[in-house]
Amino acid sequence: MKNQAITVADMSHKYFNDQTADAAELLSELNTDTGLRITLINKFGDVIYESSHDVESMDNHEERPEIQDALKSGIGTSIRFSKTLQENLLYVAVPVYDHGTLL
Repeated sequence: MKNQAITVADMSHKYFNDQTADAAELLSELNTDTGLRITLINKFGDVIYESSHDVESMDNHEERPEIQDALKSGIGTSIRFSKTLQENLLYVAVPVYDHGTLL
C-alpha cells in the first residue's frame, strides 16, 4: 500500500494545481482500477478530494496520526476506526510536494 500511496501522491499533483473535472476523473479512474479509497487533503488539513464521500461532510484531517507521521518522516500509517465507513481501516499517508512546497 505504501507504493500505491506514493503513486497516488505523484498523480495527484494535477488535482492540487488544477481542480478540474479532468483531474478528478483521473483520480476516479485510479480509485476504480485499484479499489483504493483516495482522500486528498491540503496543507491545512481540509479534504479537497474524496473518492467515496462528499468532501463537505468530512472533518479536518490535520491531526490524524498518519498525516502527522507523513509530515515528519515522508510516510505515515495507522489502523483506526473510520467514522465514515464504520469499520477499522489501514490508512497510509504521503505528503505531496511541488518543487519543495507542500501542497
